[in-house]
Amino acid sequence: MRSDGAYPRCGAAKTMLGVKLGDDINSDAGGIVHPRNGGMSVASAWRELPAHRIPGRLRDRCPKAAGPDSVHCWKMGEGPFSDGMIRENLALRVDHPTHGVVEPAGELSAEAFQAALEETRTAWRIDESCIMIWRRGQTDSDPLSAYTERLLRLHQLISSGEGDSDQADQLRDEMDAPWNNLNASQIRLIDGLSEDLYSADVTTPGNVAETESPSEFKQAVEDGEWEAVLEISRKMRLEPQELDILRGVCWAHLGQPKIAAEFFDRAAQRGDLRAEQEVWRLMCFVRAGRSEEVLDRSRHILSHETDPLLRFPAGLVLFNLVTQGSIDHREVIDATCRTLEIVKQLAAKDSAPLSRELLDMQRDALLNLALSYDELGDHVAANKACQEALKISPDDINAILLLGYLTCDPSGAEHHSLRGKLRRILTPSELTPLSTANI
Repeated sequence: MRSDGAYPRCGAAKTMLGVKLGDDINSDAGGIVHPRNGGMSVASAWRELPAHRIPGRLRDRCPKAAGPDSVHCWKMGEGPFSDGMIRENLALRVDHPTHGVVEPAGELSAEAFQAALEETRTAWRIDESCIMIWRRGQTDSDPLSAYTERLLRLHQLISSGEGDSDQADQLRDEMDAPWNNLNASQIRLIDGLSEDLYSADVTTPGNVAETESPSEFKQAVEDGEWEAVLEISRKMRLEPQELDILRGVCWAHLGQPKIAAEFFDRAAQRGDLRAEQEVWRLMCFVRAGRSEEVLDRSRHILSHETDPLLRFPAGLVLFNLVTQGSIDHREVIDATCRTLEIVKQLAAKDSAPLSRELLDMQRDALLNLALSYDELGDHVAANKACQEALKISPDDINAILLLGYLTCDPSGAEHHSLRGKLRRILTPSELTPLSTANI
């Protein structure tokens, strides 16, 4: 809560001593509030609070802290955190081992309840190892995503020196509701995320112990236990860029592409990424809806990179964008033909056969190329590209269906009828990351 001299400031705001009617507690038609219908939320200890309610100046004691420095943690009373009377008209009801509600002990008018809370003002003491206020609010259908997106925006404001701005405070208010709907596992995950965001620029070698068991980390990766991987990574000696990449991969697997993209962006700022890491980053851009950046990054790759493991995914992004009307099929054709020529030159120089991974990318690129040629009316080139795809994967069902469509008379009614059916079957390929083996 904010302070007013030596005591908390009273009022209905989120950071004041009191409640907001209709938000923290509801009244009946006569303006009366009742027990077990809400109240002023309190925590058993400030370290149990969501990151956005812990003052950032306490980060040396709590690495996840992301709250405004203008608030304080306050303590009232001594003894165990348990149900009981606080004053004549107030009671503490504990609904979780670390959370409770100061509520009316009986029927009270809303004004009397607010006055009763304000009368406790002189009983509170600043003690940033004990208790602090936070609020409940409306629910979110996906509280984890709702909270993480706001936490990411809050971190960006704090990083730019705007952690105590009105915009940051509004974000913190919005974060209360989704936090209240997280389960215990999600809360642990969020606490770790907040810590990771604020420790991203701290060099870990020398001040963090080695992981107790390297095999534990390897097993967690193999089992796809990405929450465990994140937890273990905090005990490992890794360079900042390696740590950012690892966190990006984990959050991508956990279905949070915006957070994953944030860590990949940080990794890219620290130095060049390997091909598979750049593909992960591009995939996160796509899934996070960063359309303009996706297009710019894909064009940059296709203009400056020669590695087909990078060029094929970038070309796939262009093809998906062209189906949305963002760019022209000719751009897709030019980029894909250039990539296929690079692969042809690589194959001529190296006696070893192309990897299965690269061959699959080449096949998908040829099928997209065939569809682009067909859209522009070049049915001969479309047929040729499809035939090349079938040489790579003779049993590929998409290639077989596409060839059947392309061999129809393009001027006939059958061709026109098949076009619509084919479009419903042949959806654009989804950009997927390369193997995690070398991440």
